[in-house]
Amino acid sequence: ISYGLNDARGGTPLDVFQAEMTRVIATIRKTIQPVIVLPTPYYMTDFGGGGQPWTKANLEIFHRYGRGIAQVARDQDCLFVDLLDASGHADWIVHYDGIHQSDLGHRIVAHRMFEVLATNCSGLARHTKQIEKTAPRWRDESKLKADYGF
Repeated sequence: ISYGLNDARGGTPLDVFQAEMTRVIATIRKTIQPVIVLPTPYYMTDFGGGGQPWTKANLEIFHRYGRGIAQVARDQDCLFVDLLDASGHADWIVHYDGIHQSDLGHRIVAHRMFEVLATNCSGLARHTKQIEKTAPRWRDESKLKADYGF
């Protein structure tokens, strides 16, 4: 559930945002029990873009929202993804509009999201675990076998 960036930019108080996010999660879980992932806002460089309604945030507010999202994730047993951390605050991963991610930025977002899923959801490895003993090796493992008996 990727909420927070526009909420922060629009000036939604963090406690209101957290309460609404908790309500959304509860509503979803009334019907299904999915893995829920809560990412922070991603890094951007133009906090004036989009005009007056969207100018109420800055990086410190994004970090505050990130901490708030992390708290909701802990309280609601959701996975948490820190996209601000993933970016390293690198300006070159931001689209020239200063708001959205560039192609590279989207790749960083996708990789960080996948990293959190892959390290928390063992089902992603089920197929690999089934075939890895019989699949052709992508490297020559004779040295490993000779040295370590694999």
